[in-house]
Amino acid sequence: MHVPRRGRFARFRRLARPWRSRRRSVVVFGAAGSLALACLLIYVVTGCQTTPRDAGPTTPVEGISSEPTVRVRIVTAGPTVALAAAGPMLVSPSAQAQQFGPRCGVRREGDAFILTPTGAAGVRWRVPKLFVQPTAGQTINVNGGTYPGTITLHARSNDRVDAINEVSIEQYIPGVISKELYASWHASTFEAQAIAARTYAIAQLRRTRSRHYDLESTEASQVYGGTTGNRTALDAVQKTRGVVLTWERRIFPAYYSSCTGPLGQDAAAAFPDGEDIPPLRAREHGGWDAAASTYRWGPVVRDRRTLSKRLAAWGKAHNHKVAALGPLRIIEPASTNRVGRPTAFALADEAGKRFVLPCETFRHACNFGASDLPELSSAGKLKSSHVEVTITGEQVRITGRGHGHGVGMSQWGAQAMALKGYNAASILAFYYPGATLVRAY
Repeated sequence: MHVPRRGRFARFRRLARPWRSRRRSVVVFGAAGSLALACLLIYVVTGCQTTPRDAGPTTPVEGISSEPTVRVRIVTAGPTVALAAAGPMLVSPSAQAQQFGPRCGVRREGDAFILTPTGAAGVRWRVPKLFVQPTAGQTINVNGGTYPGTITLHARSNDRVDAINEVSIEQYIPGVISKELYASWHASTFEAQAIAARTYAIAQLRRTRSRHYDLESTEASQVYGGTTGNRTALDAVQKTRGVVLTWERRIFPAYYSSCTGPLGQDAAAAFPDGEDIPPLRAREHGGWDAAASTYRWGPVVRDRRTLSKRLAAWGKAHNHKVAALGPLRIIEPASTNRVGRPTAFALADEAGKRFVLPCETFRHACNFGASDLPELSSAGKLKSSHVEVTITGEQVRITGRGHGHGVGMSQWGAQAMALKGYNAASILAFYYPGATLVRAY
């Protein structure tokens, strides 16, 4: 998700911190429009857990009986992978490990992995994947980044390699929130972010059984940097260990973004498989994240014909009908959510052809990169799909609000609330109304 970039609502009553108990605990948040929150703390003795049922993209909290392990793709189709550790490494295609290191290069040639240890003869293994773990210390360095857990190298086509960090979720989360938030931000912001990031990661596990990784290490999932020395991040994860957001006893993807602006977005509008549940529906967020530089942005000015070609190029690359788009004549909202944020955009060209794109599809298409089109600068990209577009002559003028998809928590808004004295439970209650905090393990 996005690296982050204040408010007039009634003050929340500070809530008791439910995660201090070693037994499974639940906090139920009311969703009253007045934002006055009632706190009900219920202790439930942890017992045997049931097997999760296949009931859509959410995960039953009863199906989490112990701390999960996540598989994070930290190198995507890399030509080479550089490995290093404090001492020797164990590298193996199976249970029979061979010792290398402490430094070793790996590349893929045809059907084989080629290992080139420093100061030793190379090794060729004709296998689809390799397992790597350190024998000294608890971390391993991959392409300059240091990671806990173990590494699995998966062969890709065209002599490329994916590197997957397999790590316990409580070791993973510090490496996420230390990248997703500024180091100087409030402890309560880090605690809220830890719970949201943990919830999001666990929810993804149900969706990824058929592939060799669960999460990306980029904004495509959550930004992840491996190990961290950020004490605030480490303390936040320890303090909230095992705590997740739930709706009707199910763990849902707790989406978040840098800055939602005054209006949030529906998960069902932003994502192809987004759930239509109360915690993920749009609401007015007011001015909580007004300190963000992207609370309001623009104007971004684009050339009309170049933007038309960019949208058509996206359509061609994604087998979408908008590939037939000619020079643009109109861009306007085709629909909005209940608080007035666009959920889809209608495009019409000079020939009268009309296309409708979902809000986030429109944003990504406007930012699409193609070899025959000018490269877009960071300032020239759409930072969100909450935009107003005016076409005048050969110019397309775009102004916008917020940074990211706008679903769930605003990181800048969470920080502003923390500075006003709201704790993590209050912040999460505001951004995921009706959700319940549960200690899952």
